[in-house]
Amino acid sequence: MRFKAIWCGVLAAAALAPAARADDAPERQPLNDAWWTGPLLANTAATLPQGHFAGETYVFDGATTGRYDTRGRWQGAAHADDYGSQSFVTYGVTDRFTLALIPRLSYDRIGRGQSSAEVGFGDVTLMGQYKLNQFREGSWLPTSSIALAETFPTGRYDRLDRPADGFGGGAYTSQVSWYNQTYWWAPTGRIVRARLDFTWSTSSRAAVEGVSVFGTPAGFHGNGKPGDSLLSILSFEYNASRHWVAAVDVADERFAGTVVDGTVGPAQYRANSGWGGVRFVAPAVEYNWNGNVGLIVGARIPVGGRNTSAGVTPVAALNYAF
Repeated sequence: MRFKAIWCGVLAAAALAPAARADDAPERQPLNDAWWTGPLLANTAATLPQGHFAGETYVFDGATTGRYDTRGRWQGAAHADDYGSQSFVTYGVTDRFTLALIPRLSYDRIGRGQSSAEVGFGDVTLMGQYKLNQFREGSWLPTSSIALAETFPTGRYDRLDRPADGFGGGAYTSQVSWYNQTYWWAPTGRIVRARLDFTWSTSSRAAVEGVSVFGTPAGFHGNGKPGDSLLSILSFEYNASRHWVAAVDVADERFAGTVVDGTVGPAQYRANSGWGGVRFVAPAVEYNWNGNVGLIVGARIPVGGRNTSAGVTPVAALNYAF
């Protein structure tokens, strides 16, 4: 119900924002006057100019304070922290095509159990993004692009001395994304930027030995396969001034169950986590020093889900372009 109320409020604001009459509205802010960092969750549909680099480094605490059961009811659990960093390093190959490398670092602190022995490298993603259309003022068509990404299992995931030392997913993961971005002018004359993203992910089967991120015990021999997932994100940013921007994301993720199949000694071992999902809202504030450097601070807050662990995740990111 909370998610539905937030969703309705966002849609109402979106419907009313462009409705101001042109004859009594204040002077409209020029598009090139607005500086942006970007919201916490939704990716940009824009691509970099040819020969330009850009980067964005996130730091976060993916805290877990409970889980949603199979009926969607919240149940408290022991507190755990997943301190992490994720960076997007992007390069404009052409004006329409951008390549991105996404490395990750992680450290888990477990409230009741063994924490990670050290900071570890996670999986690495390589992404290519092609722009299909560029937004033009006066047109209803948004900037849109399609992206293909492959995540490589470079992080440790099995043969673990302790479960918290698993920083990777174990499988190759392929993603197809469709990104959209558009603009309109609020009754104040200031610009509102909106994004709508969809990402579908599918993973390969991974060979698994012993204690692993798949929840397998010591002595296990077999394989695991993460389930497919679909992530949808709607975001809004309000350019309150050239330096300050208010942002919010509303996200919904649905995923199939992870399947594990193998043996522990002579005994068969099979498990299926079952399908689940989670919904988030992510409010944030951006500060932009100029058109090339900006900072965003906010939090990802779960507002509903099924069969998954969750918690409030504080996030900060520095965006830079040159």
